[in-house]
Amino acid sequence: MNRYYQFVMVLVLTGIASHASAEAPGYSFLTVGYSQFSSKIDGISEAPEGNGVSLDLSVAVRPYVAVTAGYKRGSASVTTSGSTVDSDTESTAFGVLVHLPINKIADLILAVSFINGSTSVNKNGAFYANIGSDGGVTTLGVRAMVFDTLELNGFMYKTSIQDTSRIGISLGAAWYFVDTVSADVDFFIDSDNDFMTVGVSKYF
Repeated sequence: MNRYYQFVMVLVLTGIASHASAEAPGYSFLTVGYSQFSSKIDGISEAPEGNGVSLDLSVAVRPYVAVTAGYKRGSASVTTSGSTVDSDTESTAFGVLVHLPINKIADLILAVSFINGSTSVNKNGAFYANIGSDGGVTTLGVRAMVFDTLELNGFMYKTSIQDTSRIGISLGAAWYFVDTVSADVDFFIDSDNDFMTVGVSKYF
């Protein structure tokens, strides 16, 4: 995991050192995303791989505060030891985000969100388990407009679900092909999950 911490630090230093004429990123937006992922399931030796969609909303309610909401849905499957395992996951999230300026182009992000979700697992076409994923996520990160049309970002997450916790890291970029619309890419990893997400964000 050390290389991921180093990548986050590179993003931080890039945001602090850059002298581009860009301004700090915005916090009122709607994002539609598509993901490819693998996600471990207890009792299954190999992690199912699949894809999903997401919808995320952020609304700035104060100069340095935004409220957030999100919806995610995905399906995955794997064949292992002669058995086929299929999973369907659905979750919603609500939270609060605080962004503090590092300089004119970069912000430090602190956020807390609450998750309500579940995963339905079938094995060889028969019901196997239903796994709840209610809990919370604490986020620390940086968003930096390194150029007028390019944002780089990096985040660390602590996810607490029931009686377990794990640390995850994401690295992302957004290209603003017009002033209020960006094409986004994001890579996320923790001990149980591996996501690559592409999306489009509309700022307002």
